[in-house]
Amino acid sequence: MTTTLPASRGDALPAAAQRLQQEANQVACDRLAKAKLVLVDVAPALSVVPSMDETTILTSGAPLPWERYTGGQRRAILYAAVHEGCDRCRFESAARAYQDRYAPGGAF
Repeated sequence: MTTTLPASRGDALPAAAQRLQQEANQVACDRLAKAKLVLVDVAPALSVVPSMDETTILTSGAPLPWERYTGGQRRAILYAAVHEGCDRCRFESAARAYQDRYAPGGAF
């Protein structure tokens, strides 16, 4: 099975380097497509995610200040908080703790 990749974004690279990059990307993509997935274990996130506690909400991207989360990402975090039983006051406290843990003083 061969998966076609989009064109490389390495426009500043010489043509030969672009070809090598595209070939390497194609090999990596082919290997991923052929891989056999094996479930190793299932465990609660609290027991396997370093420094996670009851106030931690995992997101799909890098940690951001609350104000920078928008749209679906912000809604997902809020729905996760509601699902976990966080009331608004407790959620705001968790958001502050999250920001302090990942960016002391709010410096990003």
